[in-house]
Amino acid sequence: MAKKYLIINSGSASGKYSLYANEKELAYAHYEAGEQFVAQIRLGNQVENLTISKAEFDALLQHFLNKVLAANLLRTIEEIAAVGIRVVCPGIFFQRDRLIDHDFIEHLNTLAKNDPIHSQGLILSIENIKKILPAAQLTGVSDSYFHAKLPKTAKYYGLPKSDSDALEIFRFGYHGLSLESVTEKLPRLLGQMPEKTIICHLGSGASITALKNGKSLDTSMGFSPLEGLLMSSRVGDIDAGAIIYLGRQKGLDWEKLERYLYQQSGLLGLSDHSSDLRVLLGSEKSNDQLAVEAFVYRIVKYIGAYTAVLGGLDCLVFTGTIGERSSIIRARVCDKLKFLGIALDQAKNEAALAQDQSLESGSSPVKIAVIAVDENAIIFRHLRA
Repeated sequence: MAKKYLIINSGSASGKYSLYANEKELAYAHYEAGEQFVAQIRLGNQVENLTISKAEFDALLQHFLNKVLAANLLRTIEEIAAVGIRVVCPGIFFQRDRLIDHDFIEHLNTLAKNDPIHSQGLILSIENIKKILPAAQLTGVSDSYFHAKLPKTAKYYGLPKSDSDALEIFRFGYHGLSLESVTEKLPRLLGQMPEKTIICHLGSGASITALKNGKSLDTSMGFSPLEGLLMSSRVGDIDAGAIIYLGRQKGLDWEKLERYLYQQSGLLGLSDHSSDLRVLLGSEKSNDQLAVEAFVYRIVKYIGAYTAVLGGLDCLVFTGTIGERSSIIRARVCDKLKFLGIALDQAKNEAALAQDQSLESGSSPVKIAVIAVDENAIIFRHLRA
């Protein structure tokens, strides 16, 4: 019997699970939290779209395993030999793939003392996996490895260098697995990898990355996934002085301040009621419109800055749940970039939905593409390496 491999890719408001055997994906599930908890599950050639309960969303691993067992894609869970888990944590240790062993857990527990929001969820996830799959080998696949050779000018903050080096306060960058998928799929779509590319990974977590010949030159996320764009509930770029002032005025300790910036800000904070971009796009409320406009503004601002860093732009890529699905956001972004010569084909844009496709009109000197990334396939490849 062929060994089975489980892939777990947890995002800020989503979960993606895959089951592999003989280098083939047997099952896939994409779970999302929004106004409802929804899932699309593919078992062999059968696709099912369903709404699930909060209790089921809080136990996604068990939900997925129950589905693959019921479909006879697994006879028993003991057939799963190894598990690959996406790891989003700051630190040089976590900037490479690692076996989840005692040393890994020790580093994770150390991180948890000072940065619990990144590590606690992963610690609980690992404990749950070990409880359900005690015999499986677990590997943490780094989501920041793609940026490991970021130029020093982009890597360092304006802190005393000795402190940055001693405390490992660097701009690590994230969404690396998504970016790796783009760099594999984009040349197949265009015939080659463009020299100067900007990738917009837009989802609940969002980032912009500048690539020079397929390598990361700069990226909007930094030490943590908090920096950069306005996100569903994360603040994005903010003056450090404003954070100090905010904490003092509201009497927030570090833990409460962290939750405030990660879970109460962004689209949710500006609109004051929803982190779901789909809800905000359909609203006429002034705060909702402000949230959407600010979201687009930050994207355009980073694209402009990174075009300057790259010395021009050959290709603009949209990916991530919003980037792949929202023709409205793609159109609004591209409309503000006409000064770069960007010209979007409206018919192509409106027809593109989570599939690899070129979107530029014939007059556009800049290629525009939607790439449906497959992070799980990248995690599986890393797991098997």
